[in-house]
Amino acid sequence: PDSTTILIDAGDLNATRFTQSRLARQIEAIDVFPNDSFTPAGWIVQYLLDFAPASAHRRQPKRKAHQHQLLHIDYLIITHFHADHVGEPEARSKKSPSGTYTLAGVPEVAQHVSFGTLIDRGYPLYDYPKLLRTGGDSTFENYVRWLDEAVREGMHAQRFEVGRDDQITMRHKPSAFPGFRVRNIKRDMSFSRATPDDRSVHTIPGSVLDADREFNENFVSLGMVMHYGDFAYYEGGDQDSRKVNGLLIDTVTPVASAAGRVDVATLNHHGHGMNAALMRDMDPRVMVVQGWAGDHVPTSSMQVIAETTSEQQPRDIFATHIHEKRLRELGQLANLFTSTAGHVVVRVYPPGSQPSDSKVTATQPYEVFVLDANRKVVESRAYTATHKLDA
Repeated sequence: PDSTTILIDAGDLNATRFTQSRLARQIEAIDVFPNDSFTPAGWIVQYLLDFAPASAHRRQPKRKAHQHQLLHIDYLIITHFHADHVGEPEARSKKSPSGTYTLAGVPEVAQHVSFGTLIDRGYPLYDYPKLLRTGGDSTFENYVRWLDEAVREGMHAQRFEVGRDDQITMRHKPSAFPGFRVRNIKRDMSFSRATPDDRSVHTIPGSVLDADREFNENFVSLGMVMHYGDFAYYEGGDQDSRKVNGLLIDTVTPVASAAGRVDVATLNHHGHGMNAALMRDMDPRVMVVQGWAGDHVPTSSMQVIAETTSEQQPRDIFATHIHEKRLRELGQLANLFTSTAGHVVVRVYPPGSQPSDSKVTATQPYEVFVLDANRKVVESRAYTATHKLDA
């Protein structure tokens, strides 16, 4: 609320490679949207220019090497190191000015945007669940080459610390908004409620390493809850629940318990990381699906949502994109979506305020807008925040 800015992830996926790797399951990535006049990172920069507060444009970077950058973002938070969250180098990608790394995803966004502090799950050692710097993953290695150079040029970098609510803070007028905080509830296989009366850190049972000592980054995603007055917003990257070495590894359930009730939740793993415990413990009024592939959202997840939705317990689901084929496969479950395409913007008003054009009279209102490719509002709904953090 004090104009502190946060960007969470910036992906760039090779859609052709993705589709080829999933031919057996006939899963496709969406076509380029809205068009290919920019790379994915280029479109992210355009959206940042549109939606960042005016003060972000006025804050000139202190590092001479980045004087050409268009605006400054206070925090860059990386939930995990998959290509659709940090960027995947490919043959057509350009090299950085130094030649050290390739411009795709996060490194490409950083050519146009300066970041004050980067927070991810492993800096600086990157040693969980095994050494990553020498692991041979081209996506991660490109990311960390950019990161090392950016740190040398003055950007701050930190490891996300579970159990804290003072690592991600307001940078400009914190005393003016005492009701804002970010709870760090999950990193790797550790989780915590991260409240003043309970900062204890617990371990999720099981090993994410398979028999070949490989692992899925989704399990080790970061999780956090942002609070502002009575409003609570959850972001958990790609938390998931599936078997490894024949044993169930479930990060969804403990993270939902740690998060507690929220008003708005980004659904884990593009809708895959869902279960009844999440709906019970988090009880989101609004859900946002970051959909882009042909299996987003799976039928099982939609069934879980349907079973916990009623006139007495309504829920709205806003998706960035759901394939037409997927909608047909979902049948009647597709009617649960409030929108199936477009940018989703959540606007939270200060406690006690009343938007001039809103019909909602509330202690703290918030609104959800759906924008098309031209940034035109095509859907909007108003709500009342009800999930104040008591402790």
